[in-house]
Amino acid sequence: MAIRELQEELAQFARERDWEQFHTPKNLVMALAGEAGELAEIFQWLTPEQSQAIMATPGP
Repeated sequence: MAIRELQEELAQFARERDWEQFHTPKNLVMALAGEAGELAEIFQWLTPEQSQAIMATPGP
């Protein structure tokens, strides 16, 4: 599937749920910051070696 097709599917998904009203720059940046914070929490106190080991482990 091409990137353009995937983008259109995601846009259609949001339109069907009337989510576009929430996709303002402020809301998107705040959501992104929250998700980045959750990811940073995983790595916060790890050594470089430990963080590499986590990335080498398959997820669920």
